[in-house]
Amino acid sequence: MRQGTIIIAATTLLILSFVAGCNPSVTPDPPPSSSENFMTGSVRLGPDEFGNPVPPTAGIVVTVSNSTTSYKDTTDSSGVWIIYDLPAGVYKIYTEYFGFHGDTVGQMGVSMSNIQYVGAGGYIVGGLGLWRDLASTMITRIDPTIKWSYLTKDTYPYEIVDSVPRLILSVKTRNVTRWSYTVYISTSPNDDCSQAEYKLPLSAEPSLDGTFQIEFSETPYSDLKRKYGDQVKIMQFYVHVRPKDHGMFNPATQTREVRCVDQLSVPFKFKN
Repeated sequence: MRQGTIIIAATTLLILSFVAGCNPSVTPDPPPSSSENFMTGSVRLGPDEFGNPVPPTAGIVVTVSNSTTSYKDTTDSSGVWIIYDLPAGVYKIYTEYFGFHGDTVGQMGVSMSNIQYVGAGGYIVGGLGLWRDLASTMITRIDPTIKWSYLTKDTYPYEIVDSVPRLILSVKTRNVTRWSYTVYISTSPNDDCSQAEYKLPLSAEPSLDGTFQIEFSETPYSDLKRKYGDQVKIMQFYVHVRPKDHGMFNPATQTREVRCVDQLSVPFKFKN
């Protein structure tokens, strides 16, 4: 149960800021008189499907209901709602917004239950949070290239004894903040990443134009070579870069990833 705070004869209301200080506090307009009964709170939208912050949104419908009656209000441009003339009782608060979900992926909206309102003055509830699913379209381009590194003997004469291809990925993203990703390498363009040959979680912060680069050492080549032998140099592989929710905004979705999509199943070979 989420708890609220009762304030008697309130003249100015300070809405509790949203999770983890992500958004500044907002102050709604005070009620017309201190004798009125009212409940107030805020709705905050978590980062959009590309991981970018969403400003407070007006027009989100909030429903406050008891066992017999429902009361509705819409948020203002600060994301604040307020309902006057509430009788004492036990209430449930619910909100939903198209394209967003509650604390659990697939959950339509978000609610607070068993709000005990004694009917005297104002009642401030905490912020309601709605979250948008990450989208595969967060990644718009993946360009793989191969850079060769040469291994030499440890003693003189330092002759070259082997050459190792290193994979470099240039990635274009719609996100403009530091975000988490997982790189998958598979042998099929239609693989949904569940059967990937190689997996690497990482964090990256794109430049202002939305690009970042991932440069591997001898892995994943060495790992794949142990499985496929020298054939690995001429085999066709496919790389995916899958955005992952790192949970900075919503810990309940920390392990969430978008699915691998065919249009971003980019082919490459270690050696042509």
